Amino acid sequence: FSSILSAFLRAVSIAMRHVNQIPDPPQSINPDITSGMNDIILKCIQKDPAQRYQTATELREDLLLYVGNPAGFKVINARSLQGREKAEEPESVTPVRSHKRPESNQGSVRRKVTYVNEDERKKDRASQGRRLAGIILGAVASLLVIAIVLMIVFSKFIGKDDSIENKLPDVSGFSKNVAITLLTGESFLKYRFVEEESTTVTAGNVIRTEPEAGQMCDVNDTIVIYISKGAKAFMAKNTVGMNVSEAEKELKAQGLQVSFVYVEDPDKENGTVVEQSNATEAVKQGMTITLTVVRNIETLSIVVPNIVGMTDINEIKAKITEAGCQVGKIDERSVTDPSLQGVSWQSIEAGKVYYYVEGDTVPVVVIDFDINMLKNLYECTFEYEMPEQEIADFELLIYNSAGEEIHDPIEYLSTSKVVYTYTSSKPESIIFELYNKSLRIYKVTLQTELVQENADG
Repeated sequence: FSSILSAFLRAVSIAMRHVNQIPDPPQSINPDITSGMNDIILKCIQKDPAQRYQTATELREDLLLYVGNPAGFKVINARSLQGREKAEEPESVTPVRSHKRPESNQGSVRRKVTYVNEDERKKDRASQGRRLAGIILGAVASLLVIAIVLMIVFSKFIGKDDSIENKLPDVSGFSKNVAITLLTGESFLKYRFVEEESTTVTAGNVIRTEPEAGQMCDVNDTIVIYISKGAKAFMAKNTVGMNVSEAEKELKAQGLQVSFVYVEDPDKENGTVVEQSNATEAVKQGMTITLTVVRNIETLSIVVPNIVGMTDINEIKAKITEAGCQVGKIDERSVTDPSLQGVSWQSIEAGKVYYYVEGDTVPVVVIDFDINMLKNLYECTFEYEMPEQEIADFELLIYNSAGEEIHDPIEYLSTSKVVYTYTSSKPESIIFELYNKSLRIYKVTLQTELVQENADG
């Protein structure tokens, strides 16, 4: 619409300039144009049709006169018609234009001249102006009518240039009201709802939309929203008395899920369906039907063994596998205290029972455990009998085979004897230095010896 209105305004502006604006003389644009030719052009474009050349013959005559005398040729009243000063003329007649043509071989040319009263001419000019204004006003009114008609006829197309596109949000799974709220939030205001059966979407919730979620759509487009009316209701096939395999096949063919419970019945054959849930009620696709099936088979079980306290790795693994379990992750830790060795923790408590029946998948029972392993133990003992006068103040320094100082407490066995036992996981040389008031009174190097082997020998 804006483009139509702009074109209309341009047309009106041009028309108004034709009525009111006096054109510039050609000589103001190109000074080389002669006065005679300037006047001829000006007379051709007069606002008042009465002041233009009335016929082509009149224009031809002036052109011939101009060619015969370009310097002396003048068009009567051409300048006054451009707003210039007009000489006073007699009230009774308009002077006859006279041109003296130089002698030439073209022969003499005469033109008709119409004489009019000046008042009559002014009235005629006013009448011509009113007629021209009426024509212009009629043209303006016609253009306005055309613009209104175009607006009405093409209204469905107007505004497309101002369309807005947004990404269509995903409203699937939401209720109808929530979906509308989400769509409105993205400026989508036009909807059409279609109900459709669905086995996966709750009745009353949105299944999908057209266009699909995530697409860029014009906010003025109508969004089709498919609403679930739930799954179609029907009667499940009665499978009581059938073999469980055949019963499962029949129910799944109807789009139903199947689960099983088992009972013992010596009077019926193994695998026979003796009961079916929802047998007398309408069901919908995707629902689960429970079948009660005869199974006259002894129940088997796996009992988790107790391995806490066991020290031999091979015996532990054998006990786990004999119970029907599997050996899992083993975390071995080294200790020097024999009372701490053995399994200290197992992942599944001892005595837990896993039941199953013959033909079923055997349960997988994996046992992880931690075990403390007794490591090799080496040691050496430092002893020193101190004189009575040295007991009051002494210090014992100990260095390992790498020359690193060991800061361990000293044990007293008597008031006159210093005893210190050093333990290690490997054989090495240990240096003992005894000081009394910063004076070394004794130094000895001892070799550690094996006193205990680990369980692996």
